[in-house]
Amino acid sequence: MKVVLCYGDSNTYGYVPGTGARYPFEKRWTGVLQKQLGCDVRVIEQGLSGRTTIVDDPARADKNGATFLPQCLESHSPVDVLVLMLGTNDILQQSSATVQDASRGVSKLIDLMTATCLRLDLPVPQVLLVAPPLLSEQKTEERVEQRTENSAENKLTSSIQAVKTHDFSEQYRAIANEQQCAFLDAAQLVSASNIDGIHLDEDAHQKLGVEIARMADEML
Repeated sequence: MKVVLCYGDSNTYGYVPGTGARYPFEKRWTGVLQKQLGCDVRVIEQGLSGRTTIVDDPARADKNGATFLPQCLESHSPVDVLVLMLGTNDILQQSSATVQDASRGVSKLIDLMTATCLRLDLPVPQVLLVAPPLLSEQKTEERVEQRTENSAENKLTSSIQAVKTHDFSEQYRAIANEQQCAFLDAAQLVSASNIDGIHLDEDAHQKLGVEIARMADEML
């Protein structure tokens, strides 16, 4: 049986915009992916809200994507395809962070994947690198304003963060070419919901799952 490992953040976890609840498996893009690929492929979802590429969260060390990836690969080996969609939280958590920083982070995760598999004598998976959907400037501003008193300063920071994500496509495509892996620009397919400007709605999960299934099927 072929194995597809989906490693991401809250949009892989299936976070419901504005509520914090979780979509049922069949509504998440990972569940759509499983349905599309069928019973001959096992889809493993490893989505964690707040997960970064390689950035530390002082309060939660486990949010750093590099901390769990080696164990995850070893636990689920052999993995045939690794679907990697991270980087949004790198931008959200650090006002000084750039998409170039996030792209370097995903590149280091791919290097870590290869090094881990070689060290443990495991098959090295193919990688599908997914550039995350863009943040909505208006909605992220509204979200920050609702949560903070210092709205003017934080709205400006949020606007800058949202604009930054427009560089995801170019930067991640360059990393995919450098790492010789498959690439998908999620922003060409889906947009963040109108509720919070960050997370995907059900329709977006459906579209993303179908397209990732098409690409993963070709890779398998």
